[in-house]
Amino acid sequence: MRKLIKNYIESYWWYFFLQSVIAIAFGVFALTTPIRVLSTIVFVAAGALVLMGLVGVIRMIHDYTRRPHRRWGDSLIIALVELAVGGYFLLNIDAGFQVSAIVFGTIVLVRGAFDLIVALFNIKDPIDKFFWIVAGIAGVILGLVILNHPGEASITMIWLFGLYILVFGVSNLFYSVHIRSKLATIPAPKVTVTKKASTKKSSVKKKATVKNK
Repeated sequence: MRKLIKNYIESYWWYFFLQSVIAIAFGVFALTTPIRVLSTIVFVAAGALVLMGLVGVIRMIHDYTRRPHRRWGDSLIIALVELAVGGYFLLNIDAGFQVSAIVFGTIVLVRGAFDLIVALFNIKDPIDKFFWIVAGIAGVILGLVILNHPGEASITMIWLFGLYILVFGVSNLFYSVHIRSKLATIPAPKVTVTKKASTKKSSVKKKATVKNK
């Protein structure tokens, strides 16, 4: 069991850390950029989705090479959707803000719901569960707000998207640091002598005793 936990931490903490850095960078940018460069914010948002999607795909490939029988389809779908949506808006910056708001709002809502499901059914540690729940609730609430007002106050919608990404990034950062810190608390496996080796050793000892006699 200890080995499984250790393998999980070593396999995933870097993924959540990279994802948090990308999300925080975009969130800060979206919340501090002047209104006159709205197209730039859409471009950066699309770029952030592409980067997060790439990190997700790399994680899935890395995970598959180590544990091919592990269930990973749902995470791969989210990563591919982020890649597809981000790639589309990188190539179509002038697609219209209402369309952008609907798509980004849907991504925020789905991602938030996914984080809540993971928190409630897959995460056991209460601190880890808290980080996932915070990100999930933020995603569901802000996603619904964006979808309910897709054509109104365009800069406010981008600001809400940036706010969600920032909360998501900070939650992932704390989560990655927390699970990484668990490595130090996992005791080293005990070295046990097998029965065969023990029997062999005692047999050699008996022979040596007989010889001496």
